[in-house]
Amino acid sequence: MSDTRTTNTLIAPEVIDGVTFRSLRSNETEACLDLWLTVWPGENNLSYFKRYFFGDVEWLPYYTQVAECDGKLVSSVQICKRTVACGEFSLTMGGIANVATLPEYRKRGLNSALMRRAIAVMEADAMDFSLLFTGINSYYQGFGYSNLTRRTTSVRIREDYSRPKHNFDIRLASADDIAQIRGIHEAYNASRPIAVRRTEAYWRDWLRVDPAAMPAGLRVACDGNGKVCGYLSLGRFNSAISYTAADEAVRVIEIGINAGPCEFETDIAVELLSSIIDEMSTLGRAAGDQTLLLETPMSPSIHAALKALCAGNGISSAISTSAMVRLLHRDALLRSFTMMWNERWLEANRPRGRATFETPYGAARVDATGDLLEIDSGSYRSETGAISQSHLFDLMFGAMSPVDANCDDSLHPLLAALFPPQEMIFWAADGF
Repeated sequence: MSDTRTTNTLIAPEVIDGVTFRSLRSNETEACLDLWLTVWPGENNLSYFKRYFFGDVEWLPYYTQVAECDGKLVSSVQICKRTVACGEFSLTMGGIANVATLPEYRKRGLNSALMRRAIAVMEADAMDFSLLFTGINSYYQGFGYSNLTRRTTSVRIREDYSRPKHNFDIRLASADDIAQIRGIHEAYNASRPIAVRRTEAYWRDWLRVDPAAMPAGLRVACDGNGKVCGYLSLGRFNSAISYTAADEAVRVIEIGINAGPCEFETDIAVELLSSIIDEMSTLGRAAGDQTLLLETPMSPSIHAALKALCAGNGISSAISTSAMVRLLHRDALLRSFTMMWNERWLEANRPRGRATFETPYGAARVDATGDLLEIDSGSYRSETGAISQSHLFDLMFGAMSPVDANCDDSLHPLLAALFPPQEMIFWAADGF
Protein backbone atom coordinates (compact mmCIF):
# COMPACT_ATOMS: atom_id res chain seq x y z
CA MET A 1 0.00 0.00 0.00
CA SER A 2 1.35 3.42 -0.83
CA ASP A 3 0.52 7.01 0.07
CA THR A 4 1.90 10.49 -0.49
CA ARG A 5 4.51 10.42 2.25
CA THR A 6 8.10 11.04 1.23
CA THR A 7 10.60 8.24 1.83
CA ASN A 8 13.72 9.45 3.61
CA THR A 9 16.24 6.74 4.31
CA LEU A 10 18.87 9.05 5.82
CA ILE A 11 18.35 8.97 9.58
CA ALA A 12 21.15 11.18 10.88
CA PRO A 13 23.43 9.96 13.70
CA GLU A 14 22.99 11.54 17.12
CA VAL A 15 25.49 11.87 19.98
CA ILE A 16 23.95 12.08 23.46
CA ASP A 17 26.06 11.95 26.63
CA GLY A 18 28.94 10.33 24.80
CA VAL A 19 26.76 7.65 23.14
CA THR A 20 26.36 7.63 19.36
CA PHE A 21 22.98 6.52 18.03
CA ARG A 22 23.07 5.59 14.37
CA SER A 23 22.33 3.04 11.67
CA LEU A 24 24.41 -0.10 11.49
CA ARG A 25 27.28 0.03 9.02
CA SER A 26 27.46 -2.68 6.39
CA ASN A 27 30.74 -4.02 7.84
CA GLU A 28 29.36 -4.33 11.39
CA THR A 29 27.09 -7.35 11.11
CA GLU A 30 29.51 -9.58 13.04
CA ALA A 31 29.76 -7.01 15.84
CA CYS A 32 25.97 -6.83 16.01
CA LEU A 33 25.71 -10.62 16.12
CA ASP A 34 28.18 -10.62 19.03
CA LEU A 35 25.94 -8.12 20.86
CA TRP A 36 22.84 -10.28 20.39
CA LEU A 37 24.63 -13.47 21.41
CA THR A 38 25.93 -11.79 24.55
CA VAL A 39 22.40 -10.74 25.52
CA TRP A 40 20.82 -14.04 24.41
CA PRO A 41 23.42 -16.82 24.62
CA GLY A 42 22.46 -20.20 23.21
CA GLU A 43 24.04 -22.85 21.07
CA ASN A 44 21.47 -22.48 18.30
CA ASN A 45 21.10 -18.71 18.41
CA LEU A 46 23.89 -17.78 15.99
CA SER A 47 22.01 -19.47 13.14
CA TYR A 48 18.80 -17.81 14.30
CA PHE A 49 20.29 -14.31 14.39
CA LYS A 50 22.18 -14.59 11.10
CA ARG A 51 18.84 -14.65 9.28
CA TYR A 52 18.31 -10.97 10.08
CA PHE A 53 21.24 -10.02 7.86
CA PHE A 54 21.66 -12.93 5.45
CA GLY A 55 18.15 -14.41 5.26
CA ASP A 56 15.97 -11.30 4.96
CA VAL A 57 15.89 -9.86 1.44
CA GLU A 58 14.14 -6.72 2.77
CA TRP A 59 16.94 -5.86 5.21
CA LEU A 60 18.81 -2.59 4.82
CA PRO A 61 21.54 -1.31 7.18
CA TYR A 62 19.36 1.50 8.52
CA TYR A 63 16.77 -1.11 9.58
CA THR A 64 19.25 -1.96 12.36
CA GLN A 65 19.58 0.98 14.73
CA VAL A 66 22.47 0.75 17.19
CA ALA A 67 24.09 2.62 20.05
CA GLU A 68 27.88 2.85 20.10
CA CYS A 69 29.77 3.58 23.31
CA ASP A 70 33.40 3.11 24.28
CA GLY A 71 34.13 2.03 20.71
CA LYS A 72 31.69 -0.90 20.62
CA LEU A 73 28.06 -1.65 19.87
CA VAL A 74 26.15 -1.81 23.15
CA SER A 75 22.47 -1.61 22.19
CA SER A 76 20.24 -2.33 19.18
CA VAL A 77 16.72 -2.34 17.73
CA GLN A 78 15.93 -4.28 14.55
CA ILE A 79 13.21 -3.56 11.99
CA CYS A 80 11.82 -6.44 9.89
CA LYS A 81 9.91 -5.10 6.90
CA ARG A 82 7.12 -7.40 5.72
CA THR A 83 4.26 -7.24 3.23
CA VAL A 84 1.15 -8.72 4.85
CA ALA A 85 -2.40 -9.41 3.78
CA CYS A 86 -5.46 -7.56 5.03
CA GLY A 87 -8.56 -8.61 3.15
CA GLU A 88 -8.35 -7.17 -0.35
CA PHE A 89 -5.26 -5.13 0.54
CA SER A 90 -1.57 -5.65 1.11
CA LEU A 91 -0.05 -3.63 3.95
CA THR A 92 3.57 -2.85 4.74
CA MET A 93 4.43 -3.83 8.29
CA GLY A 94 7.51 -2.96 10.31
CA GLY A 95 8.26 -5.71 12.81
CA ILE A 96 10.35 -4.78 15.86
CA ALA A 97 12.91 -7.36 16.99
CA ASN A 98 16.17 -7.73 18.90
CA VAL A 99 15.65 -4.89 21.36
CA ALA A 100 18.88 -5.56 23.23
CA THR A 101 21.37 -3.79 25.49
CA LEU A 102 24.51 -5.16 27.12
CA PRO A 103 23.92 -5.60 30.88
CA GLU A 104 26.51 -3.03 31.95
CA TYR A 105 24.90 -0.33 29.76
CA ARG A 106 21.29 -0.79 30.83
CA LYS A 107 19.06 1.76 32.56
CA ARG A 108 20.61 4.59 30.56
CA GLY A 109 17.74 4.99 28.07
CA LEU A 110 19.66 3.52 25.15
CA ASN A 111 16.88 1.23 23.91
CA SER A 112 14.34 4.02 24.36
CA ALA A 113 16.37 6.31 22.11
CA LEU A 114 16.74 3.53 19.53
CA MET A 115 13.01 2.76 19.61
CA ARG A 116 12.26 6.40 18.79
CA ARG A 117 14.73 6.23 15.90
CA ALA A 118 13.23 2.95 14.66
CA ILE A 119 9.75 4.51 14.64
CA ALA A 120 11.14 7.47 12.68
CA VAL A 121 12.67 5.06 10.15
CA MET A 122 9.37 3.24 9.66
CA GLU A 123 7.49 6.52 9.33
CA ALA A 124 10.01 7.81 6.77
CA ASP A 125 9.78 4.59 4.77
CA ALA A 126 5.97 4.95 4.65
CA MET A 127 5.22 1.66 6.41
CA ASP A 128 1.58 1.27 7.40
CA PHE A 129 1.91 -0.15 10.89
CA SER A 130 4.37 -1.77 13.30
CA LEU A 131 4.08 -5.09 15.13
CA LEU A 132 6.10 -6.48 18.01
CA PHE A 133 5.90 -9.30 20.55
CA THR A 134 6.80 -8.68 24.16
CA GLY A 135 6.28 -9.54 27.79
CA ILE A 136 6.74 -5.93 28.98
CA ASN A 137 3.72 -4.28 27.39
CA SER A 138 3.81 -1.18 29.60
CA TYR A 139 7.25 -0.26 28.26
CA TYR A 140 6.13 -0.25 24.64
CA GLN A 141 2.91 1.59 25.45
CA GLY A 142 5.18 4.57 26.08
CA PHE A 143 6.09 4.51 22.37
CA GLY A 144 2.49 4.46 21.16
CA TYR A 145 2.00 0.69 20.89
CA SER A 146 -1.29 -0.95 21.87
CA ASN A 147 -2.23 -4.55 22.59
CA LEU A 148 -3.53 -6.66 19.71
CA THR A 149 -6.08 -9.32 20.58
CA ARG A 150 -4.84 -12.81 19.62
CA ARG A 151 -6.44 -16.09 20.57
CA THR A 152 -4.56 -19.29 21.24
CA THR A 153 -6.30 -22.65 21.31
CA SER A 154 -5.45 -25.71 23.37
CA VAL A 155 -6.98 -29.12 22.76
CA ARG A 156 -6.99 -31.92 25.31
CA ILE A 157 -6.85 -35.12 23.27
CA ARG A 158 -9.24 -37.76 24.53
CA GLU A 159 -7.56 -40.84 26.01
CA ASP A 160 -9.44 -43.32 23.80
CA TYR A 161 -8.55 -41.47 20.62
CA SER A 162 -7.59 -43.70 17.69
CA ARG A 163 -6.21 -42.65 14.36
CA PRO A 164 -8.89 -42.27 11.66
CA LYS A 165 -9.16 -44.39 8.57
CA HIS A 166 -6.58 -43.10 6.15
CA ASN A 167 -7.95 -41.11 3.25
CA PHE A 168 -4.62 -39.36 2.81
CA ASP A 169 -1.00 -40.37 2.98
CA ILE A 170 0.72 -38.36 5.74
CA ARG A 171 4.48 -38.17 5.36
CA LEU A 172 7.43 -35.87 5.95
CA ALA A 173 7.76 -33.18 3.32
CA SER A 174 10.41 -33.52 0.64
CA ALA A 175 12.05 -31.04 -1.69
CA ASP A 176 9.62 -32.06 -4.44
CA ASP A 177 6.72 -30.80 -2.32
CA ILE A 178 7.95 -27.22 -1.88
CA ALA A 179 6.15 -25.69 -4.85
CA GLN A 180 2.82 -27.28 -3.83
CA ILE A 181 3.26 -26.21 -0.20
CA ARG A 182 3.94 -22.64 -1.30
CA GLY A 183 0.85 -22.67 -3.51
CA ILE A 184 -1.36 -23.95 -0.70
CA HIS A 185 -0.01 -21.31 1.69
CA GLU A 186 -0.65 -18.51 -0.80
CA ALA A 187 -4.24 -19.58 -1.46
CA TYR A 188 -5.03 -20.43 2.18
CA ASN A 189 -3.80 -17.03 3.43
CA ALA A 190 -4.64 -14.82 0.47
CA SER A 191 -6.80 -12.45 2.51
CA ARG A 192 -6.09 -13.37 6.14
CA PRO A 193 -5.03 -10.19 8.00
CA ILE A 194 -1.30 -9.97 8.86
CA ALA A 195 -0.42 -13.25 7.14
CA VAL A 196 2.95 -12.58 5.50
CA ARG A 197 2.99 -12.58 1.70
CA ARG A 198 5.99 -14.84 1.13
CA THR A 199 8.43 -14.74 -1.75
CA GLU A 200 10.53 -17.68 -2.92
CA ALA A 201 13.58 -16.14 -1.24
CA TYR A 202 11.62 -15.69 2.00
CA TRP A 203 10.64 -19.37 2.01
CA ARG A 204 14.21 -20.44 1.40
CA ASP A 205 16.23 -17.99 3.50
CA TRP A 206 13.94 -16.88 6.34
CA LEU A 207 11.76 -19.96 6.81
CA ARG A 208 14.58 -22.31 5.79
CA VAL A 209 12.37 -24.46 3.61
CA ASP A 210 15.40 -25.43 1.60
CA PRO A 211 15.55 -28.40 -0.81
CA ALA A 212 18.96 -29.26 0.61
CA ALA A 213 17.73 -29.44 4.22
CA MET A 214 13.98 -29.68 4.74
CA PRO A 215 12.60 -28.68 8.20
CA ALA A 216 12.18 -31.71 10.46
CA GLY A 217 8.67 -30.75 11.61
CA LEU A 218 7.12 -30.20 8.17
CA ARG A 219 4.74 -32.88 6.90
CA VAL A 220 2.22 -33.13 4.08
CA ALA A 221 -1.08 -34.86 3.34
CA CYS A 222 -1.28 -36.43 -0.13
CA ASP A 223 -4.26 -37.88 -1.97
CA GLY A 224 -4.26 -41.18 -3.85
CA ASN A 225 -2.60 -39.54 -6.84
CA GLY A 226 0.25 -38.17 -4.77
CA LYS A 227 -1.00 -34.56 -4.93
CA VAL A 228 -0.25 -32.51 -1.80
CA CYS A 229 -3.60 -31.43 -0.32
CA GLY A 230 -2.35 -29.92 2.93
CA TYR A 231 0.67 -29.43 5.14
CA LEU A 232 1.49 -28.94 8.79
CA SER A 233 4.58 -27.57 10.52
CA LEU A 234 5.30 -28.60 14.09
CA GLY A 235 7.85 -26.96 16.34
CA ARG A 236 8.52 -24.44 19.06
CA PHE A 237 7.96 -20.70 19.22
CA ASN A 238 10.32 -19.14 16.67
CA SER A 239 12.38 -16.86 18.90
CA ALA A 240 15.79 -16.64 20.49
CA ILE A 241 14.11 -16.34 23.88
CA SER A 242 10.53 -17.15 24.92
CA TYR A 243 8.29 -14.63 26.61
CA THR A 244 6.09 -17.02 28.59
CA ALA A 245 6.14 -20.65 29.67
CA ALA A 246 3.47 -21.37 27.06
CA ASP A 247 5.76 -20.07 24.33
CA GLU A 248 8.18 -22.88 25.12
CA ALA A 249 5.59 -25.55 24.39
CA VAL A 250 5.62 -27.65 21.27
CA ARG A 251 2.87 -26.42 19.01
CA VAL A 252 1.38 -26.45 15.58
CA ILE A 253 3.16 -23.44 14.15
CA GLU A 254 1.46 -23.52 10.76
CA ILE A 255 -1.15 -25.43 8.80
CA GLY A 256 -2.39 -25.07 5.25
CA ILE A 257 -5.19 -26.91 3.42
CA ASN A 258 -6.37 -26.94 -0.18
CA ALA A 259 -9.76 -25.31 -0.56
CA GLY A 260 -12.72 -27.65 -0.94
CA PRO A 261 -15.95 -28.70 0.78
CA CYS A 262 -15.78 -28.42 4.57
CA GLU A 263 -15.81 -32.22 4.94
CA PHE A 264 -12.80 -32.50 2.62
CA GLU A 265 -10.85 -29.82 4.50
CA THR A 266 -11.85 -31.34 7.85
CA ASP A 267 -10.59 -34.79 6.84
CA ILE A 268 -7.22 -33.33 5.85
CA ALA A 269 -6.96 -31.35 9.09
CA VAL A 270 -7.90 -34.39 11.21
CA GLU A 271 -5.31 -36.61 9.62
CA LEU A 272 -2.56 -33.98 9.75
CA LEU A 273 -3.24 -33.21 13.41
CA SER A 274 -3.71 -36.82 14.45
CA SER A 275 -0.42 -37.77 12.79
CA ILE A 276 1.51 -35.92 15.49
CA ILE A 277 -0.31 -37.24 18.55
CA ASP A 278 1.82 -40.35 18.86
CA GLU A 279 4.94 -38.20 18.73
CA MET A 280 3.95 -35.62 21.34
CA SER A 281 5.80 -37.35 24.18
CA THR A 282 9.03 -37.22 22.19
CA LEU A 283 8.61 -33.53 21.48
CA GLY A 284 8.87 -32.25 25.02
CA ARG A 285 5.53 -33.32 26.47
CA ALA A 286 5.36 -34.73 29.97
CA ALA A 287 4.13 -38.31 30.27
CA GLY A 288 0.38 -38.44 29.91
CA ASP A 289 0.11 -34.80 28.77
CA GLN A 290 -2.09 -34.99 25.70
CA THR A 291 -2.63 -31.26 25.18
CA LEU A 292 -2.04 -29.76 21.76
CA LEU A 293 -1.39 -26.01 21.45
CA LEU A 294 -2.37 -24.15 18.30
CA GLU A 295 -2.62 -20.63 17.03
CA THR A 296 -4.60 -20.92 13.81
CA PRO A 297 -7.66 -19.34 12.22
CA MET A 298 -10.66 -21.13 13.63
CA SER A 299 -12.30 -21.92 10.29
CA PRO A 300 -15.24 -24.37 10.24
CA SER A 301 -13.00 -27.18 9.02
CA ILE A 302 -10.34 -26.61 11.70
CA HIS A 303 -12.98 -26.39 14.42
CA ALA A 304 -14.62 -29.61 13.21
CA ALA A 305 -11.23 -31.35 13.16
CA LEU A 306 -10.45 -30.28 16.72
CA LYS A 307 -13.85 -31.49 17.94
CA ALA A 308 -13.05 -34.90 16.48
CA LEU A 309 -9.79 -35.01 18.45
CA CYS A 310 -10.80 -33.60 21.81
CA ALA A 311 -12.19 -35.09 24.99
CA GLY A 312 -15.62 -33.68 25.83
CA ASN A 313 -15.25 -29.94 26.27
CA GLY A 314 -11.55 -30.26 25.61
CA ILE A 315 -11.20 -27.18 23.39
CA SER A 316 -10.31 -24.00 25.23
CA SER A 317 -9.08 -20.62 24.08
CA ALA A 318 -7.13 -17.86 25.75
CA ILE A 319 -6.25 -14.29 24.89
CA SER A 320 -2.57 -13.70 24.29
CA THR A 321 -1.28 -10.24 25.23
CA SER A 322 2.18 -10.59 23.73
CA ALA A 323 1.44 -8.81 20.40
CA MET A 324 1.40 -5.02 20.19
CA VAL A 325 0.70 -2.74 17.22
CA ARG A 326 1.17 0.91 16.30
CA LEU A 327 -0.02 3.10 13.45
CA LEU A 328 2.76 4.97 11.66
CA HIS A 329 0.67 7.89 10.42
CA ARG A 330 -2.50 9.48 11.76
CA ASP A 331 -4.80 8.85 8.80
CA ALA A 332 -2.82 7.49 5.81
CA LEU A 333 -3.87 3.89 6.43
CA LEU A 334 -7.50 4.88 6.98
CA ARG A 335 -7.53 6.95 3.80
CA SER A 336 -6.16 3.99 1.87
CA PHE A 337 -9.27 2.03 2.84
CA THR A 338 -11.70 4.82 1.91
CA MET A 339 -12.72 3.56 -1.53
CA MET A 340 -13.34 0.03 -0.26
CA TRP A 341 -15.15 1.35 2.81
CA ASN A 342 -17.42 3.48 0.62
CA GLU A 343 -18.39 0.40 -1.39
CA ARG A 344 -19.19 -1.56 1.77
CA TRP A 345 -21.03 1.40 3.26
CA LEU A 346 -23.22 1.85 0.17
CA GLU A 347 -23.97 -1.89 0.04
CA ALA A 348 -25.11 -1.67 3.68
CA ASN A 349 -27.55 1.17 2.81
CA ARG A 350 -25.36 3.96 4.25
CA PRO A 351 -25.58 3.48 8.01
CA ARG A 352 -25.00 6.91 9.55
CA GLY A 353 -22.50 7.95 12.16
CA ARG A 354 -19.06 9.29 13.00
CA ALA A 355 -16.49 6.83 14.36
CA THR A 356 -13.46 8.44 15.96
CA PHE A 357 -10.24 6.46 16.43
CA GLU A 358 -7.31 7.28 18.68
CA THR A 359 -3.80 7.17 17.19
CA PRO A 360 -0.35 8.13 18.53
CA TYR A 361 -0.65 11.28 16.40
CA GLY A 362 -4.09 12.39 17.56
CA ALA A 363 -7.60 11.30 16.66
CA ALA A 364 -8.88 10.45 13.18
CA ARG A 365 -12.53 10.19 12.27
CA VAL A 366 -14.57 8.20 9.78
CA ASP A 367 -17.45 10.51 8.86
CA ALA A 368 -20.46 8.73 7.38
CA THR A 369 -22.99 11.55 7.58
CA GLY A 370 -22.78 12.87 4.01
CA ASP A 371 -23.18 11.50 0.52
CA LEU A 372 -19.87 9.67 0.71
CA LEU A 373 -17.85 8.34 3.60
CA GLU A 374 -14.83 10.54 4.42
CA ILE A 375 -11.74 10.50 6.66
CA ASP A 376 -11.19 13.58 8.80
CA SER A 377 -8.08 13.89 10.98
CA GLY A 378 -8.96 17.40 12.16
CA SER A 379 -6.80 19.13 14.76
CA TYR A 380 -8.15 17.50 17.91
CA ARG A 381 -6.06 15.25 20.11
CA SER A 382 -8.75 12.99 21.49
CA GLU A 383 -12.47 12.74 21.97
CA THR A 384 -14.81 11.21 24.52
CA GLY A 385 -15.99 7.85 23.26
CA ALA A 386 -13.16 7.51 20.74
CA ILE A 387 -12.26 3.95 19.79
CA SER A 388 -8.79 3.02 20.98
CA GLN A 389 -5.95 2.25 18.59
CA SER A 390 -5.99 -1.28 19.99
CA HIS A 391 -9.62 -1.78 19.02
CA LEU A 392 -9.07 -0.13 15.62
CA PHE A 393 -6.58 -2.86 14.76
CA ASP A 394 -8.80 -5.52 16.32
CA LEU A 395 -11.61 -4.39 14.02
CA MET A 396 -9.40 -4.03 10.97
CA PHE A 397 -7.91 -7.49 11.41
CA GLY A 398 -11.14 -9.23 12.40
CA ALA A 399 -10.02 -9.98 15.94
CA MET A 400 -13.04 -8.28 17.53
CA SER A 401 -16.66 -7.61 16.65
CA PRO A 402 -18.04 -4.04 16.54
CA VAL A 403 -20.23 -4.84 19.54
CA ASP A 404 -17.17 -5.69 21.64
CA ALA A 405 -15.11 -2.76 20.33
CA ASN A 406 -17.57 0.06 21.02
CA CYS A 407 -20.30 0.62 23.58
CA ASP A 408 -22.20 3.15 21.43
CA ASP A 409 -24.99 1.02 19.96
CA SER A 410 -25.71 3.63 17.29
CA LEU A 411 -22.28 3.01 15.71
CA HIS A 412 -22.58 -0.76 15.46
CA PRO A 413 -24.25 -0.77 11.97
CA LEU A 414 -21.53 1.54 10.60
CA LEU A 415 -18.68 -0.45 12.11
CA ALA A 416 -20.21 -3.74 10.98
CA ALA A 417 -20.36 -2.40 7.40
CA LEU A 418 -16.73 -1.26 7.42
CA PHE A 419 -15.20 -4.19 9.29
CA PRO A 420 -16.58 -7.58 8.17
CA PRO A 421 -15.52 -10.76 10.00
CA GLN A 422 -12.04 -11.98 9.07
CA GLU A 423 -9.64 -14.67 10.31
CA MET A 424 -6.46 -12.98 11.49
CA ILE A 425 -3.26 -15.00 11.72
CA PHE A 426 0.42 -14.26 12.14
CA TRP A 427 1.95 -17.70 11.77
CA ALA A 428 4.60 -18.57 14.35
CA ALA A 429 6.85 -19.65 11.48
CA ASP A 430 7.08 -15.98 10.46
CA GLY A 431 8.18 -14.89 13.93
CA PHE A 432 10.93 -12.34 14.32
